[in-house]
Amino acid sequence: MTEYLRLNAARNAAIATDRERCWGEERFYNNSESCVRVNGKDSEWFPINSGVGQGCVASPDLFNCVIDHLMIRVRQQVSGMSFGNFHLTNLEYADDTTLFSNSLQDLSSALSIYQTEAAKLGLQERWQKTKVMYIGDRLHPSPLFFGTDEVQFINSVIYLGSTITSSGDLK
Repeated sequence: MTEYLRLNAARNAAIATDRERCWGEERFYNNSESCVRVNGKDSEWFPINSGVGQGCVASPDLFNCVIDHLMIRVRQQVSGMSFGNFHLTNLEYADDTTLFSNSLQDLSSALSIYQTEAAKLGLQERWQKTKVMYIGDRLHPSPLFFGTDEVQFINSVIYLGSTITSSGDLK
């Protein structure tokens, strides 16, 4: 049995976090303001109270520190999948994270660890954006719940422009 999980909300949650808890002293972002330019006109300036500053050279590093911390904890729990000589536990690209597991129980456990570690950093997973895809010829396993939120099972996913189906086909 093989499950495939797409956790695209993980990184989105990271940029809407309580930065005090994640990064402590905020020398880079104290008293930061921004504006939006539309058709050559700037909006009123407004304070930046959460997330990382767009265009700031430190932002990608801060963002990656948070995600890497979470994924180190999660990878320890995920069984992953073998493809010939390669063993794959996760894929990360931009704001998408994909976890691979041989059992729904391992996957559920890994997500619980993610939820616990994320909460320590002030993050909250948006379970409605989390999707699970079973790859194989069996029917979908029992529903997967986190609290009162049910994680949706899907039949296909587009990853880096390629469609992966629940039968294992790549289009």
